[in-house]
Amino acid sequence: MFTKISHICAERIILLSIFFMILIGTLLLALPIAQHTPMSLIDIFFTATSATCVTGLLTIPLESFTFFGKCVILILIQIGGIGLITMTLFAMSLFINLGLATQLIAGKLLEFDSWQHIKKFLIFIISFTVCIELLGALSLLPIMAQHYALDKALFLSFFHSVSSFCNAGFTLFSDNVEHFQNNFFLLTITAFLVFCGGFGFITWHEIWRCINALKEKKRYMFSLHSKIVIYGTVATILLFTSVFFLLEHAHSLAHFSSEPRSASPVAT
Repeated sequence: MFTKISHICAERIILLSIFFMILIGTLLLALPIAQHTPMSLIDIFFTATSATCVTGLLTIPLESFTFFGKCVILILIQIGGIGLITMTLFAMSLFINLGLATQLIAGKLLEFDSWQHIKKFLIFIISFTVCIELLGALSLLPIMAQHYALDKALFLSFFHSVSSFCNAGFTLFSDNVEHFQNNFFLLTITAFLVFCGGFGFITWHEIWRCINALKEKKRYMFSLHSKIVIYGTVATILLFTSVFFLLEHAHSLAHFSSEPRSASPVAT
C-alpha cells in the first residue's frame, strides 16, 4: 500500500485535497445553522471555493452567513492560505512517526530531500503564521474595540488579520474598509500583513536562516527564488505606488482628506 502511495503524483494530491476541502466547506455552509437566509447551492459552492482558493470573490454578502458560517469561511481561508497538505503533514508529524512513503510525498510537495528539513520547515510555517496573525489581531483590536463590544471586536480583529495575511480579500464590513481610509494605523497593519503573506514561507524561512547566520557571524546566500521574491516585491511596490500616486493624485485621490472620519464602520 505504501509503495503505491509513494508513487502518487504530488500535484494530484494537492488537486484532490483542494477539491475535498471545498466539498467539506460547501456541506458545512449549506447547513441551516450557517445561514441567516436560504441561499442557492451554487452560491454556497462558489463561496467555499473562493475562500479556499483565497480569491476574495463573492456572489452573496457575508452578512448572509451566521457566526458559525463566518467561522467556517475563516477556517477555509486559513487552510487555503497555509495549504491543506502543510497543515495535515504538520499535525501528523506531531503524533505519529510518518512512514517512508509519506516522507517521500512530503519531500516532493515541499521540495526538500530530508525529512528532518521538512519537519523543521513545517514547524516554522505554523509558528510564523500563528505569531504574525496573533500580532496583527492584537494590533487591530484597539481600533475595533472603539466601535464594537469586546467579543465582536476580537472576532473582527482575528478575522481580518487572517484574511489579510492569507491575501484573501474577505472583509466583514459592508463597505469593505472604506470607513478606515484615513486610519493610518489600521491601513499600515493590514498592508504589513498582506506583505508578509505575499512574501511566501520559503522566503521568510531563508530570511530567518540568514538572521541566525549573521548572529553567528556566518555568510548566508539566498536562493534565486528568494532573491526574485525580495527584489521583485519591493521594486514592484515602490514603482507602482509612485506611478499610481502620480497618475491619480489629482483624480481618484483628490477627495481624500488627512482628517480621520468619525463615522463608525458597519460590520456584517
